[in-house]
Amino acid sequence: MTRAHGHSQLAAPQSRHGLADGNQWLQLADLARQPARIEFLAAHPELVHPSVVSNLAALVPQLVKSDREKALAVAEAAVLIANRLGDAESMAQSLRAKANAHYAMGQNKTALEHHGKALRLFRSLGNTEQVARTLSSSIQPLILQGRYRRAFAAAREARKIFMAQRNRWRVARLDLNLGNVLDRQDRSAEALKCYERAYQYLSLHEQDDPEGIAVALHNMAVAHVRLNDFRKATATYENARSFAAAHDMPVLVGQADYNIAWLHYVRGDYGRAISMLRAARETCRASSDDYHVALCHLDLSEIYLELNLVPEGAEAAEQAGALFSRLGMRYEEAKSVANLAVATRRQGDTVRALELFRQARRIFVREKNKVLPAVIDLHRAQVLFDDGRNVIAGRLVGAALHALQRFKITNRAIECRLLLSRLDLRQHKVRAAQQQCTRALKSLAKLQSPALTCQAYALKGQIQDAAGHNRRAYAAYQRAADYVDNLRNRIHGEELKISFMKDHVEIYQGLVGLCMKRSRGRKHGAVASAEIFRHIEQAKSRTLFDLLSSSRSPSWLAPNGQAENARKIRELREELNWFFHMTERAQLEPTSRHQVSALRAESQRREREILRLSREHGSADDRDPEQSASSFTVDQVRQSLPADAVILDYFQVHDHLVVVLLSHTRLEIVPLGGLSRISTVLDLLQLQLSKLRLGPDYVKRFASVLLQATQSHLQNLYKLLVEPIRRSLTGHHLVIAPCGILHQLPFHALFDGGQYLTDEFTVSYAPSASVYSLCQQRSAQAGRRSLVLGIPDPAVPFVEEEVEAVAACLPHSEVFLGQSATVECLRQQGPCSRFLHIATHGHFRRDNPMFSGIRLGDSYLSLYDLYELKLPAELVTLSGCSTGLNVVAAGDELLGLARGLIHAGAETSMLTLWDVQDQSSAQLMKFFYTNLAGVRSKAVALQQAMQQVRSERPHPYYWAPFVLMGKA
Repeated sequence: MTRAHGHSQLAAPQSRHGLADGNQWLQLADLARQPARIEFLAAHPELVHPSVVSNLAALVPQLVKSDREKALAVAEAAVLIANRLGDAESMAQSLRAKANAHYAMGQNKTALEHHGKALRLFRSLGNTEQVARTLSSSIQPLILQGRYRRAFAAAREARKIFMAQRNRWRVARLDLNLGNVLDRQDRSAEALKCYERAYQYLSLHEQDDPEGIAVALHNMAVAHVRLNDFRKATATYENARSFAAAHDMPVLVGQADYNIAWLHYVRGDYGRAISMLRAARETCRASSDDYHVALCHLDLSEIYLELNLVPEGAEAAEQAGALFSRLGMRYEEAKSVANLAVATRRQGDTVRALELFRQARRIFVREKNKVLPAVIDLHRAQVLFDDGRNVIAGRLVGAALHALQRFKITNRAIECRLLLSRLDLRQHKVRAAQQQCTRALKSLAKLQSPALTCQAYALKGQIQDAAGHNRRAYAAYQRAADYVDNLRNRIHGEELKISFMKDHVEIYQGLVGLCMKRSRGRKHGAVASAEIFRHIEQAKSRTLFDLLSSSRSPSWLAPNGQAENARKIRELREELNWFFHMTERAQLEPTSRHQVSALRAESQRREREILRLSREHGSADDRDPEQSASSFTVDQVRQSLPADAVILDYFQVHDHLVVVLLSHTRLEIVPLGGLSRISTVLDLLQLQLSKLRLGPDYVKRFASVLLQATQSHLQNLYKLLVEPIRRSLTGHHLVIAPCGILHQLPFHALFDGGQYLTDEFTVSYAPSASVYSLCQQRSAQAGRRSLVLGIPDPAVPFVEEEVEAVAACLPHSEVFLGQSATVECLRQQGPCSRFLHIATHGHFRRDNPMFSGIRLGDSYLSLYDLYELKLPAELVTLSGCSTGLNVVAAGDELLGLARGLIHAGAETSMLTLWDVQDQSSAQLMKFFYTNLAGVRSKAVALQQAMQQVRSERPHPYYWAPFVLMGKA
């Protein structure tokens, strides 16, 4: 949505004088309950004295820094004594003290009520100094309640009195609050002058008011941010933090950390920003600073939305909104509503998104803010643009641009120009689109906004491409790709990197498309083909490649400073396993749907918490971004490729497919058909395969029809995906690196009308050519042991038969069945096993693939668990249902068990693409391991096993579900 203000707020200006001596009134200050205070005063009537009220009132501003509940209790004790005295001066002092305590607790409305009562009493007494002090301390709660006119009036009257009294210190403190009013109304240059004026005086009297200096520095930094001077902002924040830490001001340290985190965010350092915001949130929470806790949630929501973590962004926005609502801060609550509207729009609910935007806009108008309604109009225009309502979108964004330029909100004005450029491009007004984009890039040259600059260059690439300027388009896309790489390298978290790529894959598609267009009509040269290959590899499974190349665990498992985080995740995993077991039992028993739903809800709550911990506690990677791993080149891939192997690397370019054919002697780029046709046929194939689960009677009755229909779809897919390159396929082994929906396709079962692809070639799979090459460099441990785990289940009755057959074929096999086949067994025995076979029930979670798993004797083994295991085996087989299925995230990142096994160190993995038929699976495993004893190639052993099963069960459903991934 927009930057949270984040300026530091002052309690009532404190007296610089010490407190009166005495112990009894301090004992009274320690009493938390009113009855106890009344009893204490009855025992000590000498405390009913104006000096005691003054001492208690002076204690409140000190206590609000450390114990706000006690500060309120002390103020209430002062009010109690003042009531006994019936003295107007004492009553006014105590009421102001109570107002300051309520303000410190975020109860601004109540604070203003007490300020008003105190002010009336001081006016009646003619005490102008106390009137001015009360007016000054009421300014901040007035700001937070959106009463700016009253805040200005209070500041003017207080300034007049302090100037007449020549009280420069109170004038300086007043300037800090006045600057906050101006900042709230986006009058940043005027606010900065107020802060600098206050700092200039206070820094000359450091010993008198260190808190005022820290606040002045902090607020100056905020103003520098508003004025887009990020260099000065960073230096000033660091200065403010150092000063606050040196003078033991934890609240201001937390606020400085919060703002420094935000600066990392605007510079594109998302991982560090998230980590620092989490730390700042906990610091502020410990000091009961609910305002900055809410601001942390608000900024986290904005970061999550930018990284395409939409549900997480919505949740953080709702948490922020709830806190701001409780604090009575309508302005900040409206910002939270606007961020929630952005998330709602991303989730496809346009109607609700527009209503939320209108709700936020109404609040900003009531708050008399002239900038944020224009920002809301920009968001509304984006919604309408997505909905195809170009005319209304154009009017809204045009008006928003005019307002944002007038108030010099540069980054939002740039967003307006980019949207206007997209509108022009959609209406084929290429020159107008180019002009808007050029003006946006010119403005961006003066800002540090890499994410926005990346968007602008990507848009420039589209415009130049539409204009037929291929070289200019290529240069623009390449600049955008450079920004993408730089931003990715600043993100220190696997999930964050994957989400970040969602909006950026089209840049690489643009580069590949332009390279293809440039070479159209003539044969691709070696240089052009290598260039295309490089762009494809930059776009495919880069996060997995980075993870494997760095030899690091995912960030949430990092040992440095993460012990507490790791403990929390372990506890949540244990709770999650318990809920999984309870859900499974409930499904098998005659119980209510409500109970099952409740158990699932509890499981999902813990899953979300694990994901949150992994995101927010990820440690910053200390590698230089320039030293991060990059994808492999053509020559590097060739070095890892066996002499008789060919890689088929598929890639989507907008709505079409291309395939890279790479062997030791050939590099060829071939355009294929449109993706929509392939998607349609693949859906029909999935439908046919699903019919094999309709029961034995149905399958037996329609066996011939089912086989013919399936072969027809497989033949159509063969024509679309393999036939255009069939003559170029030499050698004996194919390595398939699919893309998008093709990851669920059994390429080895593609049918040319006479035979299947596996009849001509052995076939294995890889997430990308670069990941394949990385896997070829692995060597299994020298151990000779084979580990076989089996978990019998009514749903998979042939597990024991499969385990016995596999154990008989493998050397030095050790078998663990049922309750003995535990995660701990796998943890202890897996690292020294050459072969590892697990026969069990698999569960693929399309809604949350990180928690896809297989059942073991004591728990479920998920992707999270695999990340913690070391399984450097020559072969790991998971023979349960759908163990090879993945959710394919942007950039062809595979989220499923295959990813975990690759990370765990498995040289080769054997997994399943669909819910296997238990008996045929056991049969195929027996054939495979028997064959493996006689041949050195796992791919050949699987090829032979598939042919053996096919002789008895000709339908691909029975013999084709297993795939090899890695070093086959």
